[in-house]
Amino acid sequence: MASLKAPSTQINDFFTKQKGTTMFSKRFLLIILSLLFFQQGLFASPTDDVITGFNEPIQFANVDVDFITTFSKKAIEGLNAKLDVIYKINASDRSFDNTIRAYDSASDAFGTMYGIMQLLANAHPDDQIREAVNDVTVEFYKYNNELSINEDLYNSFKEYSKTKEG
Repeated sequence: MASLKAPSTQINDFFTKQKGTTMFSKRFLLIILSLLFFQQGLFASPTDDVITGFNEPIQFANVDVDFITTFSKKAIEGLNAKLDVIYKINASDRSFDNTIRAYDSASDAFGTMYGIMQLLANAHPDDQIREAVNDVTVEFYKYNNELSINEDLYNSFKEYSKTKEG
C-alpha cells in the first residue's frame, strides 16, 4: 500500500516531476489548491457564496466589498495564527519542518490569498470591487513590511540557524 504524503510534499513532488511546467501553470495550480484549502475548511471564511467548492466556478457575481474586507482580514489573521505557533517553539525544539517549512507554508497560503485579491483587482468588472481590493492591497503591503522587520520571526530563524540542522 502506498504511503500518504503531506500535501506540501505532494506539491513539491509534482513540480519536481513537471520540468516543462510554465510559471502560469504553477500559479494556476496554486489558485486551484487554494480553492481546495477552502473546501477542506483550512481557511474558515464566510466565502461559501463565492467559492462554492473544489473545482467549481468562482461566483464572481457574489463578490462584494464585504467579501473583500472579510477575505483580507482572514488572510492576515490566518498568517498571524500560524506565525504565533512558530514563535512559541522552544529554541531547542526548532527544526527545518517546524520553523522554515512552517513559515514557507504559511506565507505561501497568504500569498495565494493575496493572488486571488490581485485577480479581482485586475479582472473584476465592478469599479467598487476593484477600488476595495486596491485599498486592501495597501493593507497587505503594510503587513508585509511589518513582517519583514518582525523581531519574533527574525529570532525564530536565528534560533533555527544555531541548531545542528541549521
